[in-house]
Parts: sequence; C-alpha cells; structure tokens
Amino acid sequence: MTADILLWAGGDAATGPLTPDTLASAHALWARDAVSFGRWLPGDFVLPPGGSRPVWRSARAAISPVFLVGHCFSTMDLTWKLLDAGVLPEWGSVLAVSQERGRGQLRRHWVSPPGNLYASLVLPPPRAGWGELLPLLAGWCFSLALEGLGVPTRLKWPNDFLLLDQKVAGMLIEERGGRLVLGFGLNLAEVPAAGDLRRDRAIPATALLREGYSLTPLEAWNTLVNAVRKVYTDTSDVVDPSRFPPLVTERLAWMGRRVLVLEGGEVAYQARIAGLSSSGGLLVEHDGRLDVLYSGSVAPL
Repeated sequence: MTADILLWAGGDAATGPLTPDTLASAHALWARDAVSFGRWLPGDFVLPPGGSRPVWRSARAAISPVFLVGHCFSTMDLTWKLLDAGVLPEWGSVLAVSQERGRGQLRRHWVSPPGNLYASLVLPPPRAGWGELLPLLAGWCFSLALEGLGVPTRLKWPNDFLLLDQKVAGMLIEERGGRLVLGFGLNLAEVPAAGDLRRDRAIPATALLREGYSLTPLEAWNTLVNAVRKVYTDTSDVVDPSRFPPLVTERLAWMGRRVLVLEGGEVAYQARIAGLSSSGGLLVEHDGRLDVLYSGSVAPL
C-alpha cells in the first residue's frame, strides 16, 4: 500500500504557503527534492470537519503519508492538529522547510533555518513492557536508519545523535491520551549560530554537509521513516524488553569513558558511563557506587 506526499499550498495561521517553485527556492537541497519528487500535480485535500486545502501531490508515493509545509510554528503542533482531525494515521508525518519554535530537550526552543530536516512522526504505541524504554527504542531505530544512509551515529543519552562527537540530530517524544508523536531534527546543511545556542550546551554541533555527506530533506526523511518503521515494528513485536538495553549500549556515546554529569542544570560531578539500566536510565559509576540517571545530561571530559 502506498500513500501521498503532499505540499500544502494554502497558507493559514499555522503554516506558510508552499508550491514546487517556492520549495525549490528555499534551499539548494530542497531544490533537488523538488525535482526528484516531481511531477507535482495540483489538487485538494479534504480536512474535516468540512473543509479542504489546496495541495500539490507528488508523482512519487511513500509508504506512509507525508505532509510537507513551508514555514510553520512547530511540526509537533501541526502533527497534533492533523492527528486530532483524524487525517494523519500512524507513521504519517509532517515535514517543514523551517520552523519558528521547534521544541527540543526540556521544551527549549530550537532554531530551525531552511536546509535542515525538521519532522514529526506519529508512532504506534508499542506493546506492554516497552513504555519506559520507548525513547531508547526510537533512538536506536533512528540510529540504525541513519547508518543505512551511510551516517554512523552514536546515541548521546537521552535523545541526541552524535557524528564524530558532535551533535548532528535530536529527537523528542510527546504522549497525549495514549497517542505518540516523535519530533526529529537532522542538521543537513546548517548549524545554529553560536549566539543562538544555549549557554549550557555540552558539545558542539555540526551539519552533514560539513562532514562530506550530501542528503536532501525529503529523500532522507522518506528513507528514514521506511527503515524506522520496519525496525521499530520487528523489535517491539519480537524482542523481550528486558533484553533490549544491552543492544542500545553498543551504540551509546562515550561508553566506559569519564564524563561530566549535569543534573537539574546545577549539580555537576565526574563519573564513568557504565551502561543502561533495565528501565532505560543511564548507569554512571562515581565515588565507588553505581547510580542511575533518569534526567540530566552528560558531556565528555
């Protein structure tokens, strides 16, 4: 079964208007996607409870529907809106050219210039036993999918992806009434200016173009969703949750190394990363004991 890739042509309070031409002019990487996913056919999309939106429909199809918008406030907000309207199924997603206020860890605002990948994805809830491990499961799936694109990443607990010890991607999961939306961002071309980064950032950021990778947003996202869908479904259906953390440990950044641990933005101490607990917390060894972190962050020494 295939699904549509739609450009939302009609702007409103939530999104800016988008056409194949304005998509191509947004950034050189988007220009490549505008060509490779053409022809773009004009049409309408029914949006309950009784309206429609003008769209451009790609001649190419996806396994799950993708709604591509121009500038928006947040792909997370728009995904929840479409989910509430009943038009976005599990594995459906929203992809934006740029965002005004994307959400990052601890709900920090995320600078989102054109050229990078900003997306939100509706995740199906996993079966019983996976609840606390869901962030690890999703992060592991995306790390494997990125490797399939030729980008070898490590997972920086709890929700960042590192390339050569530099942050290249991040994710966030929100739950409302048993429904799950995952926000994902990947630096393809741009890195926020130093003045736009929070002062307590633990590590530097990079973009794939800087490291010799040339991926386009829509092509990369289409490939990532297809790969994540298969691994997520197979793993949550087959693997015993209690046996899963050791699989993630193999991709954990700075495993066995000493790091600086920050808790609550104030408490800082040195420790050695020892692995992951059965519930997904980070195991750190310091002062002769083994502790479990459920919040906070770590940085290399």
